[in-house]
Amino acid sequence: MASSQGTAPINPPANPAAGHQLGINGHGPTPVPQLPTNGNGSAAVAADASSSNRVSDSDGGVGQDNAADLDHRLLYGRTYHAYRDETGGANIDGYKPYFVPNDEVEFRRMNLQHDLVTSALDYRLYSCPAGVDAPLRNVLDASCGTGIWTVQLRRTQTPESVLGVDISPWAPDPKPPNAYFNEHDLDMDWEYRVQFDLIYARFLAGSITNWPKFFGQAYQNIQPGGWLEMVDFLYPITSVHGSIPRESALYRWNIGLVEASRALGVNLNCSRDYQQQMRLAGFQNVSRQEHSWPLGIWPQSRRGKYMGRRALQNTIESLHGLTLLPFTRGLNWSVEQANSLRESTAQDLRNLGLRVRFRLIVVYGQKAL
Repeated sequence: MASSQGTAPINPPANPAAGHQLGINGHGPTPVPQLPTNGNGSAAVAADASSSNRVSDSDGGVGQDNAADLDHRLLYGRTYHAYRDETGGANIDGYKPYFVPNDEVEFRRMNLQHDLVTSALDYRLYSCPAGVDAPLRNVLDASCGTGIWTVQLRRTQTPESVLGVDISPWAPDPKPPNAYFNEHDLDMDWEYRVQFDLIYARFLAGSITNWPKFFGQAYQNIQPGGWLEMVDFLYPITSVHGSIPRESALYRWNIGLVEASRALGVNLNCSRDYQQQMRLAGFQNVSRQEHSWPLGIWPQSRRGKYMGRRALQNTIESLHGLTLLPFTRGLNWSVEQANSLRESTAQDLRNLGLRVRFRLIVVYGQKAL
């Protein structure tokens, strides 16, 4: 597929073709889903959720069905998830080693990032052939964040059920019928009552500590003929010129983030192994795509400038989460040192002469019939 500097129009098609093409909010900022307001704050469950062949808010073998009741931690002036690690693996003060906050500021950024991803993928919610031979029935959005992908899939393609899970999920209000949300640590055992036609997992780098178990459980929970699709960044940020000056703050941030993550037991470059891990788990027809995501208005094309402007905003807003916690806990920096590097890195990202970019990778595979 074309990179973000290709010839596809800036705005999504007015009449999307059938299939998995995005039909709503394909460009421009998307509103942040609001916390539920009904009764006890839990997500409403559609009347037919008790059907044995559909997922529901109770699926996943977890004890909490909405983020409104979750505990949070206050760090560096932002709120973070308070999900305790129960795997015995990598953790930060006993909590899952997830770097980014979970407040409204972060959720707005995540929705912007969602719009950027769909734009980079030609306004498609996913790339694999799921739903081509037969309509989708049950779909799992693994690491759903704000739930925006879950909701848009349910509204545009109307599978029977879509379940979004995350260690810190927000259930949008209102949400479409048969779209469900649940808290679930994907490192733990999966206990779903159904098998899925599609499992979609986006930006799990830094979230999973046992990748063979993750891919094995994904395989077991997919219908024969169903698909798993992974979307993630390739670190570090690169330049179209080839290399980033070693004396720059961006270079130090690139190196420091990987080192800090490694010190905390997190592999940010796990996406490089997605193809191999899928094949080892038994998936067939494994395919890989790579897309270029410019940061800034340096591209010559109108579409490239549009993407770059919004991608730069997204990246600068993400620097708080990708700097404060990993650098202070992984490299033992002071908060002042981490903030200084964050601010200098943001200045480098705005430097049009560097022509920097993120690379986005999409890997998908099919369970044998």
